[in-house]
Amino acid sequence: MSLQDWLNNRWLKEHQTSKNEISALLKKLKVNEIQLKIKEITPDWRLAFAYNNIMTIAAIALKISGYRLPVDRGHHEKTIDSLKFTLDTDSVTRIVIHEIRKKRNNAEYDAVGTISEQDVTEAMNIAKELKYKLEGWLKDNHPVYLE
Repeated sequence: MSLQDWLNNRWLKEHQTSKNEISALLKKLKVNEIQLKIKEITPDWRLAFAYNNIMTIAAIALKISGYRLPVDRGHHEKTIDSLKFTLDTDSVTRIVIHEIRKKRNNAEYDAVGTISEQDVTEAMNIAKELKYKLEGWLKDNHPVYLE
């Protein structure tokens, strides 16, 4: 499978990004990183900020690659899985991200107070790792998008 196969299956749409769009998404990462450091914010919400950064990083990589996911059922799962093609993220990391997604969904829609500090730390570490990979990928392949 490849992103082209995903496009052929209509799981993706072609997308022409801009420096402004990517700049806005990179700023979103910084704002979420600030929120993550505020200990008075509940672990549920801090996990959500870390998860949003993971998803934003995946979206940035997809958009720079010339694609976007249509917003429909399963788009979060596909966004996570796209990291295989864009930032060469291993399957173990993607599995852990899917577990974070499930925990975030549960905390947001079903049961408040289910997220531990360990869950937040794990999500934050993955978000940091992916941001580091994204920055290297941008530097090596798409320096025009770096601020």
